Amino acid sequence: MTPYFLARQPIFDRNVQLFAYELLFRDSNENAAPASLDENQATADVITTSAEIGLDKLTGGHLGFINLPQQFLAEPELIPISPRGVVLELLETITLNEATITGIKSLHRRGFTLALDDFVDHPDYDQVLPMVDTVKLDIMELPREQWAPTIERLRRYDCKILAEKVETPEEFDALSAMGVDYFQGYFFAKPKIISG
Repeated sequence: MTPYFLARQPIFDRNVQLFAYELLFRDSNENAAPASLDENQATADVITTSAEIGLDKLTGGHLGFINLPQQFLAEPELIPISPRGVVLELLETITLNEATITGIKSLHRRGFTLALDDFVDHPDYDQVLPMVDTVKLDIMELPREQWAPTIERLRRYDCKILAEKVETPEEFDALSAMGVDYFQGYFFAKPKIISG
């Protein structure tokens, strides 16, 4: 059997109760993404490992967030796993074109829960936000003065907001006060390697 490596980073709710895990590609016991990361291969490996080992086993029965690059949106039939227990993260590197939007609609129809990673406020996203369950804000990339207006804009949609890269209690308190639903970052826990 081929050895596998994954990193698992927890996601917490407002009460700091475990909500989900993000499953991240690793190619060794080193807790970092490889320098020459192929997003498509990384996602294929995470999906394959999740299918072979069992998502419930990897996440302890919690939701598992899996990154989804462009190719998997252009060809959604490449995703062989069940929608149950998984959240597909639409990466910030995707290009919203006709093929991508058709793929997002297909995954939504199949019952997948979708998240939008590293949200940047742009009108192009208005066409996919109604299909997205969770929007992730990278608070290191989003200037602090834009936190509240961005959260307010997203409240127009029926989606949850997840702040990622939260590293201090002050950030957690400020984002909680703004109504953020979920949190991820080194303030809570670093990714942990799972291998076998």
